[in-house]
Amino acid sequence: MKTASTPIISNGTIEAVIVEMDGVITQTALLHARAWKMMFDSFLKSRENSQPVPSLDIQKDYLLYIDGKPRLDGVRSFLASRNIHLPEGTPRDAPGTETLHGLGNLKNQVFLSIIEGEGVDVFGDAVACIKQWRAEGKKIAVISSSKNCAFILKKAGLDHLFDVRIDGLTMAQLKAGLGYNNH
Repeated sequence: MKTASTPIISNGTIEAVIVEMDGVITQTALLHARAWKMMFDSFLKSRENSQPVPSLDIQKDYLLYIDGKPRLDGVRSFLASRNIHLPEGTPRDAPGTETLHGLGNLKNQVFLSIIEGEGVDVFGDAVACIKQWRAEGKKIAVISSSKNCAFILKKAGLDHLFDVRIDGLTMAQLKAGLGYNNH
């Protein structure tokens, strides 16, 4: 009979570990919030006419309209909160084009620039666990919905720690190979 002190899974039975990148290994949430604010504030300022539109408030707007949503949905949601409606455009829209995709692409460009200039902070305890698991011979996979996963891991100096990476690029490739279309 198992007691509260008896482990459910013995350490010797674990052969592989799957770890989420965002918020578990890397601290990118604040960088995302900054990129969204920079992008939207610039966009809103460029559209100012007789009635100014409130800028993005990270404490209120980011959590309410953007955080946890796919990029395009975050753009759409925040703009709707300001009664701004843009055409969807296409994923190939140039960053800054006045479409949902264009603004989403600009946000991504700003985010990548921040990482390029400042790097990425990591959670040291998570990295230590991953290194310990590797030393024990466990296979390690990293997962993320981000298409920037490989770039972020490389900038953090962690890309060599993973045997498998499943991310937004992997999912896009799988969807393309399966003929999946979510539009």
